[in-house]
Amino acid sequence: MHFLIMVGVGALVGLVIGLTGEGSGSLLTPLLIIVAGMAPAEAVGTSLAFGFATKLFGTWNFYRKGLVRLDLVKKLVIGGVPGALGGGYVIHYLGLHQPRFLNVFLMRTIGSILILVSLMMFIKLVPWDWRPGVERPEFFAGRQFSGLLILIGFVIGGVVSTTSIGSGALIVAALVVLFPIKSGTLVGTSVVTGMVLVAISSLPYAAMGNIRWSIVGPMLFGSLPAIYYASKLHGRLHRTVPDAIIATALMAMGVHIIWS
Repeated sequence: MHFLIMVGVGALVGLVIGLTGEGSGSLLTPLLIIVAGMAPAEAVGTSLAFGFATKLFGTWNFYRKGLVRLDLVKKLVIGGVPGALGGGYVIHYLGLHQPRFLNVFLMRTIGSILILVSLMMFIKLVPWDWRPGVERPEFFAGRQFSGLLILIGFVIGGVVSTTSIGSGALIVAALVVLFPIKSGTLVGTSVVTGMVLVAISSLPYAAMGNIRWSIVGPMLFGSLPAIYYASKLHGRLHRTVPDAIIATALMAMGVHIIWS
């Protein structure tokens, strides 16, 4: 029964990843805490291990199709790797010296980031011509944002290493605001960048034994076919539908985790 539940969780997350390019951390981590009853540190570590496997699969798929902006990946990774290492040091230190505080810290941080990601997804659903302020094409035309991308990468790297959240959702949100990039390349660039950050971020959790390898396999068993199936739905299901559902679910889980 436990095996089937984990296959189902993996299939659900895989469906979300295939439809939106997000969800390996923002959806799986709270599900592992709420549904599987895992400690926050173990949920984050397990989610990172799962996320690396799915993003490795996605990296090959997107790269061979030419849907990766390597120039953007490079800038995000330059900042993201130090951020992930810094966040990993904090996690490793707390795990060794203050393990009780580590779980409290992770619960509050995960809940807060879930709410933030949810709000960003809701904002992303609003058409550009409905948003106040300067329109993107005129204001951002020709800008490379090298320094800003490195800074964004650093912040996202720190968030990913401490919560497992953001390797998809936060990168997509940042890129969609800064660059007029097509959806396939947007997701592909996010997946490749996320794969690198997740790989670095998972190291301290593996060192502390906070990855439950026994459920990573069943979740992958459910997720990989679901990712493939979801990719076939592109064009048939408007992206705002799954995005709105996911954003609502993330908000509910974030509130639940903070006040539980």
